[in-house]
Amino acid sequence: MVLEGEGHYADFNQHSGFEIKKANTSLDIMNIVLEKAYTTGNGALVNATNFNNTSVTITDSTIKNNIAEGNGGAIYSERGEIYLKNVNYL
Repeated sequence: MVLEGEGHYADFNQHSGFEIKKANTSLDIMNIVLEKAYTTGNGALVNATNFNNTSVTITDSTIKNNIAEGNGGAIYSERGEIYLKNVNYL
């Protein structure tokens, strides 16, 4: 899945963001501000738990004010890879 934000803001308003629910899946996010995601579980913005060979790539973006009560804060991956390129993490 590819999300091209074109410089826009995605305000999750205290709701969780993306959850990867299939092995061998990639999520590419670029050129966006991702903020205010919240979950009582893992990874408020991106949760890739329990699936092998997942990859999350975030490029030219800002991640801020995301909270997970479980693991990972904004991003959590148990069995995959996370790539951050030119990302402001606030």
